[in-house]
Amino acid sequence: MMNCKTEIAELNLKENFTQFIAHAQKAILMIVRGKRSRSQPDGLKKETCRQIGTGFFISPKGTAVTNRHVLKLFDEPLTEDETLAAVYYDPGLEQYQCVALKEEAMTFRQIDIAILELHCKPESWLPLYEGRVHLGEGICPLGYPAVNGQEEAAFSLDDIEGRARFCCASVCSVRKQDFVCNKGLIELRGKRLIEIDRYMANGLSGSPVFRASDGQVMGVVVGTKLHVEHTLYTAVYEPRKEKERLRPLPFIVPTSYVLSVEEILPFIRSGQSSS
Repeated sequence: MMNCKTEIAELNLKENFTQFIAHAQKAILMIVRGKRSRSQPDGLKKETCRQIGTGFFISPKGTAVTNRHVLKLFDEPLTEDETLAAVYYDPGLEQYQCVALKEEAMTFRQIDIAILELHCKPESWLPLYEGRVHLGEGICPLGYPAVNGQEEAAFSLDDIEGRARFCCASVCSVRKQDFVCNKGLIELRGKRLIEIDRYMANGLSGSPVFRASDGQVMGVVVGTKLHVEHTLYTAVYEPRKEKERLRPLPFIVPTSYVLSVEEILPFIRSGQSSS
């Protein structure tokens, strides 16, 4: 079991970025939905599983974070014979496994966060940053983008290793605002949200966002909102015109909000005391 915070203290993140990402990937979950199975020990028919989002471990005892809206399945609610599940790396088995979620998640609508208790011993877990986020700060989201851009795509445990993707970006805005979408399923009002300068693919909701300076998780990807961007262009023999285009703008919930929720603190303290 590895505390990525300890690993970060031993590594210079900028000089050992590839090594850091390799360790951090083992703390990333894929959230899926699938058919129940009474014959399988984990209660799931793996061939029926479809990806719906991302999550990550925050404790050596198997506590994980994802988005509330990932578990609420706005577009297509679970049927009676379906269940939610998590795909994660099991260091004991030395392979990835898919396990049905047997407990109801704790959800916090005001910050679109859900806490999962998987009761496992993950290979690694991620520390949450408690400080302020600054404009222009370098960041790195890491998660599972949807296959071919389509959420709820089928996947195989055989090809999941190394499928988590990261990108380098920077903070372009940190301001108090409202973010409401999916007919109110996501409703963040009056929150100090982070906007970044990089498009985020479907499936990355619930992904951790690392600080490039020290590798701590400074935020959780929530979603994107179309933003009207105005640009000026000049065509030959034509006057200058203003052109409008819609650009998807990613929003991130700072981990300072996660750490401010009293019910979540015991899980954080448990992880810190075990490191």
